Amino acid sequence: GAAHFEDCAHLYPLLYWTNSVQDGVFPIKPESSADNFDVFCDMTTDGGGWTVIQKRFEGRLNFNRRWADYKDGFGRVEGEHWLGLDKIYNVTSQTNYELYVQLEDWEGNTAHARYDTFNVGDESTDYTLHIGGYSGDAGDSLNSHHNGMKFSTRDRDHDTSSTTHCAQSRAGGWWYYDCAGSSLNGPYFQLEDYHGADTGYGIWWGRWKGQLYSLKSTKMMVRPQNFIRNLRPYS
Repeated sequence: GAAHFEDCAHLYPLLYWTNSVQDGVFPIKPESSADNFDVFCDMTTDGGGWTVIQKRFEGRLNFNRRWADYKDGFGRVEGEHWLGLDKIYNVTSQTNYELYVQLEDWEGNTAHARYDTFNVGDESTDYTLHIGGYSGDAGDSLNSHHNGMKFSTRDRDHDTSSTTHCAQSRAGGWWYYDCAGSSLNGPYFQLEDYHGADTGYGIWWGRWKGQLYSLKSTKMMVRPQNFIRNLRPYS
């Protein structure tokens, strides 16, 4: 049969040795996945090999969706999208993965958060988040509030808040604890709305710009911890 690649890192050496390293859409088939599916591979950031699981940059795609959509994924992988919790589970259950979160504000500044450990449980755990080992310049707004939390959507309330249904009030699916920390799947606000105060919460990362600043672009991507950055260390 055809060669199967388990993730973008598995595919990277082939592109490297054929002199064709570039970002793009490729089919992968994780070990526990019945079928292959397309993902966007970031082959250039910090040595490449990253499988993108979330991307936002223009606001045309609605992220305030039901459990079934977050489970299966939505959007187009070459554009704005959420890969899907089943697929994220299939990828991150294969070995030990790290997570890279890239953020951009409306003034052209960028920041990133990196986690040495990242995986989600399967649907029977409500896709519980396991995350740890922060580094970067965006601040830790994921491990601090969301580690060990189940995923919530507007029709599934799994957060620990006794007063608020966070996925409903923050208008997007996320691993909510008490609605604080971060939510990169909230509503997309254009520049003039970026303060968020009048319009509710947008796309926010608490320790970088605060809850009321809605970001211009976000990208979340995963890669095996044992990825070899430089295939020719002596050249």
